[in-house]
Amino acid sequence: SLNVKLYYSEDETSYTQAQETNLSGDYGNIGAVSSYQTKTLYFDGVKVFPNRALSAKFRLDINPVGQGATGETYTDPNYSIEMIRISAGTFTMGSPSNETDRGSDEGPQHQVTIGSDFYIGKYEVTQGQYGAVMGLNPSNFSSCGTNCPVEYVEWSTITQVGGFLDLLNAAASCDTSNFPTDDTRYRPDNVPSGCYRLPTEAEWEYAARAGTSTNFSYGADSSYSQLGSYGWYTSNSSSKTHPVGEKLPNPWGLYDMHGNVWEWNYDWYDSSYYNNG
Repeated sequence: SLNVKLYYSEDETSYTQAQETNLSGDYGNIGAVSSYQTKTLYFDGVKVFPNRALSAKFRLDINPVGQGATGETYTDPNYSIEMIRISAGTFTMGSPSNETDRGSDEGPQHQVTIGSDFYIGKYEVTQGQYGAVMGLNPSNFSSCGTNCPVEYVEWSTITQVGGFLDLLNAAASCDTSNFPTDDTRYRPDNVPSGCYRLPTEAEWEYAARAGTSTNFSYGADSSYSQLGSYGWYTSNSSSKTHPVGEKLPNPWGLYDMHGNVWEWNYDWYDSSYYNNG
C-alpha cells in the first residue's frame, strides 16, 4: 500500500501540505499499486489561491505504508504534541567512509534492528509546549516565539525525577513512581508502553533516515544544493532558530530532522561506540 501527499510552496522556502478539501483523485492511503497502473491526483489551485495567478513549486511524496511510517498518528491531549508511529525494521546505521563532511565517529556502518514500533514527535518540542509542561522557557532564542523549538535544555532536566518527562507522563496518567531515580530512570526497558521517553540513538537515526541510505533523507546531495528546502542550517538560518515545520518533512512525515536545533536522545555519547558496540 502507498501513501500519497502533495505539498506546495510559493517561495520555495516553506511548504504547506495540500488539504483533502483541495484534492481529488488518488491521495492519502491509496492501497496497493501494480506495475503500469495509472493513478491521478488533482489539486484545486483556484480554491487555494482565489482571484490571482498561481506560481508555485510542488512536491509529491509517495511512501509505502507499513514500512517505517505506518500512517498512524497520535496527538497528546494535554499539550498538543503530535506523534507519528514508526514501524519496527532493520537499517544500516552510520555513514560510509567516503561521504562528504563525514565525522570520524559516524562509523563503521552496521546493521541495526528496531524490534518494536514506537512513536516519535512529528515536530521538535516547541517553546510553548515546554513552557506549558515546565512553567518556564530556558530558550536563548525566546523572541523567536512559542512555535519555535525549545533549546538550552539539559539532558538531566528532561530525564530526572520531577523533570520534563515525569511531568509529561503524570499528565498522561503514566505511573513513574517505580522508575529508578538515577540516570537509568528513562532507559527504554524501564518505560512501559504508553509512556513518554527519549528515543535511542538508533531509533532517532532510523526515523531520520526514513528508509533511505543517502547522506540526506531526500536523496544524495553532497553539494547541499537542496538542503535549504529541508532544513535550517548555517547558510540560511541567520544563526537563529526558526518555527518548527516550515521546511519539507522527510519521507516518513517528520520535520526538522535536518537542521534547526540539535535533538536529545537517551544514549550517552561515546566517540568509539560504533567500533565497540
